[in-house]
Amino acid sequence: MIEAFTHINLAQSLFAMILILTKRPLNIIDKILAGWLILLFLLFLWNLVRLQLTNDLINNWMFRALVLQLFPTLLFLYIRYLTSGKNKFQTQDLWHFSIFGALFIAMLFLVVKQPIYIDTTDFIRSFKVFPIIFGCVFILTFIFYGYRTIKLMNLYISKRDEYFSFHSSNVNLEWIRKLVYAFYIYFGVLILVGVTIQFVSLFIDLSIIFTFCNTIFIYILSFHGYKQRYLLEMPKLEKGSSVPYKKSGLKEKDARQLEKSILFLMDRQKIWLNPEVAVSDISSELKVPQHHITQVLNKGLKKNFYTLINEYRTNEVIRLFQEEKYEKWDLISIAFEAGFNSKSSFNSFFKKYTGKTPSEYRKNLMGKQK
Repeated sequence: MIEAFTHINLAQSLFAMILILTKRPLNIIDKILAGWLILLFLLFLWNLVRLQLTNDLINNWMFRALVLQLFPTLLFLYIRYLTSGKNKFQTQDLWHFSIFGALFIAMLFLVVKQPIYIDTTDFIRSFKVFPIIFGCVFILTFIFYGYRTIKLMNLYISKRDEYFSFHSSNVNLEWIRKLVYAFYIYFGVLILVGVTIQFVSLFIDLSIIFTFCNTIFIYILSFHGYKQRYLLEMPKLEKGSSVPYKKSGLKEKDARQLEKSILFLMDRQKIWLNPEVAVSDISSELKVPQHHITQVLNKGLKKNFYTLINEYRTNEVIRLFQEEKYEKWDLISIAFEAGFNSKSSFNSFFKKYTGKTPSEYRKNLMGKQK
């Protein structure tokens, strides 16, 4: 059964990698994801070779552990670039691979020093300090990147409505949030079992479970990763300060003019009729930085972008309720006509804004008209 799942994982990772690399346009997040899938392919290929051969040299654990050590780094970088709006790899991010490089060099040193006829595991254990150092670095890497990844996700979620007027799977990143928690629970259990086996004389064979989990993991990663088409952008706070926009460079006079321009787009051009309008669209139209727009909305109008756009949409829905042309239209059709793209978002925002559900509001309105 393990061999069957390994073949499935091998084929799936290869197919997903090719599929993602043929995407157009090919973004930096796609390249990171493709690199991750290449590592998964190599890991599954290694496991398949181990199942076919019994050579002790092939049986060592170092390669697998070294590849796994890169996973939390790649997950963090994927989310970081996805939420930064940057579409080019930054040179300074190479330091994230420094630990991998150091462990790789150490592994090569030990392999070169190892006599070919000695069992690899016994040989590694003869360097009593190395397994301890390797294990500690492995665990600390997961803790460090786990903390940073979850913190980054929470920050994005808290700032999401400043940049988008709609909620969708690509914007909410719900699949990534679930993947992050599942990822760290999965590998946390893996590490815990590994440590237990080292210090307690137990034999626990979880190969089938972990192989099956790998199948699910790669499916989720490749399926949702391929669908993820947005390069998102998240506002930044100054380091050591909780006050946003302190150094934005936007003067008060320019802020007032920008506010008028934004309201012009709302009132005259009705950009809120676009179901997927975002701050980036206004930025392109007015040729101003996105953070200047969010600054004007938050400080001048005292509301985020999501609230502003959906207030206009809600007012449009109320207006359409009163027109004879839309009397026989159902609620969701009218909502879509006004720019909403989700029934749940429409219902929740409408009630929050008016204090009544759309059906209640419409019924009361029709009663008054009679």
